[in-house]
Amino acid sequence: MDDRKLLRTIERNPEKGIAAALDLYGDAVKTICRDILAGGTAEDVEEAIAETFVRLWRYGKSFKPGRGTSLKSYIYGIARNAAMDKRRTLHTGETVSQAEGTELPDTGAGTEELFLRREEELTVRQVVAEMDEPDRTIFALRFFREYKVKEIALKLGISEKQVENRLFRCKGTLKKKLKERGVGDE
Repeated sequence: MDDRKLLRTIERNPEKGIAAALDLYGDAVKTICRDILAGGTAEDVEEAIAETFVRLWRYGKSFKPGRGTSLKSYIYGIARNAAMDKRRTLHTGETVSQAEGTELPDTGAGTEELFLRREEELTVRQVVAEMDEPDRTIFALRFFREYKVKEIALKLGISEKQVENRLFRCKGTLKKKLKERGVGDE
């Protein structure tokens, strides 16, 4: 899948697009995050990985293919910055706000556009945090920690079909709540 097609897929069908990006770049992103967060916990690494793909989803529109940087390099830059932000948080004990301190590869996007995207990202995080259990856990395991449906089913002691059904409902709920809050209406 070429860069433009992947970006279009992420924009039109985020679940499918991010899944494709994870397939293509997930292992390398994990290596980058693990190397930068050496000495951190597995959870810290997983959070940096998840943050990488959330940022790709939110800021991918600002990446312009054909400007001398590949999407692969862009994603690896996001991973590096997400891991560095996490490391900074771990060493200082202070939380790095999404509206400040987060650096993304320069794509020529305006400050106002980046601020709006960061605000949208916070809204997405709030909506996911508001999900009931076990939906929140299933969603996080699948999309942030990259567990396979079978692994989630085994971990939670439910059938694969139940996991798939809950994921389907979660995606619909997420889409509806984001639309209600004005995210993704562009």
